[in-house]
Amino acid sequence: MPQRRLSWRFKGESVDEPPKTDPGPARANPRVKPLAILLLVAGFAALALNSALPGLGSGPSSPPTSTRPTPAPPQDRWVSGDMHLHSETSRGLSLQSETFLQLLEEHDLDVGVVHIWGVRPHNTAIRFSGRKDHTSSPRILHYDLEVSSFRGLRDRPKASVGGYPDHVIGLNLKDWRFPRRLFTKPIVDWVHAQGAVAGIPHAGLWGETDQATPSRDSHAPIELPACLALGQELFLSTEDVRHKGFYRLYYGLLDCGFTVPLTAGSDYPVAPGAPGSPRTHVRLPAGTSFSYANWVKGIRLGRTSISANRHDWLALRSGSSHAGDRVAIASQARVPFAVSYRLPSEATNVELVANGEVVAQKDLAGSGVWRPDVTIADSAWVLARCTTAHTGPIYVDVAGRPIRASVASARQFVRHVDRLLGELDEPGFSFGTPSDEERALIEVERQRAKATYEESRGIWQRLEEECRERERLLAR
Repeated sequence: MPQRRLSWRFKGESVDEPPKTDPGPARANPRVKPLAILLLVAGFAALALNSALPGLGSGPSSPPTSTRPTPAPPQDRWVSGDMHLHSETSRGLSLQSETFLQLLEEHDLDVGVVHIWGVRPHNTAIRFSGRKDHTSSPRILHYDLEVSSFRGLRDRPKASVGGYPDHVIGLNLKDWRFPRRLFTKPIVDWVHAQGAVAGIPHAGLWGETDQATPSRDSHAPIELPACLALGQELFLSTEDVRHKGFYRLYYGLLDCGFTVPLTAGSDYPVAPGAPGSPRTHVRLPAGTSFSYANWVKGIRLGRTSISANRHDWLALRSGSSHAGDRVAIASQARVPFAVSYRLPSEATNVELVANGEVVAQKDLAGSGVWRPDVTIADSAWVLARCTTAHTGPIYVDVAGRPIRASVASARQFVRHVDRLLGELDEPGFSFGTPSDEERALIEVERQRAKATYEESRGIWQRLEEECRERERLLAR
């Protein structure tokens, strides 16, 4: 099957055109009169004199004009994939590589990432080949890792204060044999030590309000705020592009100045739904080859957009800057944005969001480019969204100030880390029925987690105060 062309262009920009046929030089006329020959010789002589004496004549000569059309510049390419698939489920379902290749074609996906995980991990691990793709052009199927329930302990946690790590996804790993650690930060360190990219899924399981506290048993990314505060680079992934809990977690982190790449994956077939529902679109800049390594690099750099299905898509730019980039301005200014879209034929409300507030919106249908201008008074993150699609943010830095957009967002994470610390000291803290060896391991890990939480709480408290100070300055 020939590879599909996935290039998208903004309205008014050039597109690739086949070169026109060169007509070649005109055929000479053999019946040239002597006077014509004399005039031709005189013309060549004058041209030679003008070249030799640049001070004569009307000025420098113009470069020759080609009759061939100027080739259009190469275009950026958007590559869609599902970065959260599994071949084994607790219900006994087992899928082979051939099945996944069929699913990629059926659901119009260019990349599929199948993760080794807690259910019969070795059944999937036999297909793991490190940096080498399982299949390549025109579609890439790659095996990587989601660290989840298989920690080396015999039992799953029985209490809501179990302490097991967030699910950690590693992309482009060299080795899948993860360390026997019970909390998230050391596992993320292990992923990064391989030069791989780490992220946390299940953003939609975050609580929608302060009262809806995410539980450890819910698989919500409960340790993500602590890891980010300590400087770990992590992407965030959701299975629902419009879930309020996802908005609250993701926007809250952005409000406090963290640059968090955005992805989406289906968790198929563990979760209901089909591959690519939702999916991650990654922008490959012009001249970048299509490979798994480049696709993962695009995720790490935040060059992403997510959508609930194959049909809908949004992309954001400001001038030459795209999602994941930073735009610097010296003071308050009107900043132009361009939202490229591919949407259903019926009108869909598309919003431009800055620091959590809708600053522009328009009903759009079909495909095209919407060009809103927005006044940016203080450093901000800006993204576009609708009910079925969501771009990654562009970060606008005003006078070099960091983004400190919301006291409430920072306070949310201070309280959350406080809860994590409290759970470590509860009498019911356990991992099922551990052996003596495992009990010793649990105690060591508990002390390490306590130190991690305490350090991160101090950082979140500082961020809360910086947000409060920024609010005071803006209110003057």
